[in-house]
Amino acid sequence: MLEFIIYGLIHEGDWDLTQPQATLLAGVISGVLLIAAAYIAFHGQREQRAAERLMHEEQMDEQRRKAASDLEAARTQLTEQLVAQRQQFLDDIDAKERIRVHEMQRAAALMRHAELQPIYANALSVRDALREALLSAHRMVEFNQPAMVQQRIEEAGRLSTQLDGASIELSASLEVAALDADLIRAFNQVIGAFRWMGGPGTTPPTNAERKQLLDASYLAGNRLRNAMRSELEGLSQAGLPE
Repeated sequence: MLEFIIYGLIHEGDWDLTQPQATLLAGVISGVLLIAAAYIAFHGQREQRAAERLMHEEQMDEQRRKAASDLEAARTQLTEQLVAQRQQFLDDIDAKERIRVHEMQRAAALMRHAELQPIYANALSVRDALREALLSAHRMVEFNQPAMVQQRIEEAGRLSTQLDGASIELSASLEVAALDADLIRAFNQVIGAFRWMGGPGTTPPTNAERKQLLDASYLAGNRLRNAMRSELEGLSQAGLPE
């Protein structure tokens, strides 16, 4: 059909071409047009494929970015979980160590309480006996019975030695040991006042002075008793289960 159109145009234009020549020319023109159409179609398809490839690459890039983001989030979450688990593990170990130390301290306190209980009881018993001997000596002075006074003073001296020995066992407690030393010092002053032998230019202590020394020893004994009771109570509390 394209050949007839071209032939008609050539004929109308009064071109000096035969029909075979016109047919050949029409074939050439038709071929050129087909090639041009094919070329246009080919480039169109290539541009379309390029656009599709670009879109695909963008989609792949987006998927890779999302996968990387998800991986980073999962890694961060896992790291936080591991850190939390490690901290919990360390806290558990620390708690167990505190319990172990507390149990050791409690056992030591109970043992110390058991050791000190009889020592304190003996010291208080000796202290009370010593004080009673000194009070008895004071009464014998008032009744003017020198032999009885001397007997009580000798007894007080022996008891003072026993109490001084107990103070060595109590030396682990600084407060109790200091108060025990104060009491021994006060008792020795009382014993010295009752054993006064006199000398040139000296006068014997009066009964009031001896009574004052006895009162001082009594107060020192009370302080020692309170300190020992407080320490025993503290050891008992330290050894009690929570």
